[in-house]
Amino acid sequence: MSMRVKAGFLIIISLLLLVGLVAADLPDTSTISSGTDWVVANRIDQASITVYALNATDGAQKHALVLFDVDNPEYGSISPKSVLSDNSGKAKSTFKVNQTSGVVNISARISADGFTVIRYITST
Repeated sequence: MSMRVKAGFLIIISLLLLVGLVAADLPDTSTISSGTDWVVANRIDQASITVYALNATDGAQKHALVLFDVDNPEYGSISPKSVLSDNSGKAKSTFKVNQTSGVVNISARISADGFTVIRYITST
């Protein structure tokens, strides 16, 4: 085998190993949940929203940036909007209702090591 072919194999194997290491940081098994199934549109009720930034390979994604958002602020607001996950990958925010009833979609954009996934939850 020529020296060029050996060098080519070495480069290809190195790139495959590098891609395997990079893909391991995708927060692909992240979850989102609510502390309650529904809230009353009374400007008082709240729901705790919890995200776990998780990765199938490494588990908890420490210090992942989680951006919370609601699809229609007429139904309520979420605070804080930006949270860093703790050592267990957990990030929490609170949804507070307005007086308009309806279905609200809450999203969490989870970013870790240059990769981003979005998870959704619906609250009525």
